[in-house]
Amino acid sequence: TWLSAKLEPICDADPAALAKYVLALLKKNKSDHELKALCIDQLEVFLSSETKRFVDKLFEALASDSYMLAVEKESNRTFAEPPIRSQVSPPPPTTTTAATTTSRPGPPPAPPPPPQLPRDRHA
Repeated sequence: TWLSAKLEPICDADPAALAKYVLALLKKNKSDHELKALCIDQLEVFLSSETKRFVDKLFEALASDSYMLAVEKESNRTFAEPPIRSQVSPPPPTTTTAATTTSRPGPPPAPPPPPQLPRDRHA
């Protein structure tokens, strides 16, 4: 996401998790001024000297919707044309011997169903 991309180079924490935290902070029922102060206070432990610059960019992006352009570009990349056939890895080869054929192992067999208890005939 836009937030993760902005956070990744400036923090040691997991950017995706920190992005969720930032979103939770932004959902607080406070004025923009109070939210900005809250974000600076709460994010300083993660971003240290980059905190004020990040929060300023965050609020600028929210005010101008510039983060939406980045989201649109990312979604266009996500739905781009599929790779050319030569770029797709072929499946692993299957070897055949006189008695067996081997390939990738499938899922393990399902466990047997639990035994049925005898029904009470007098009920």
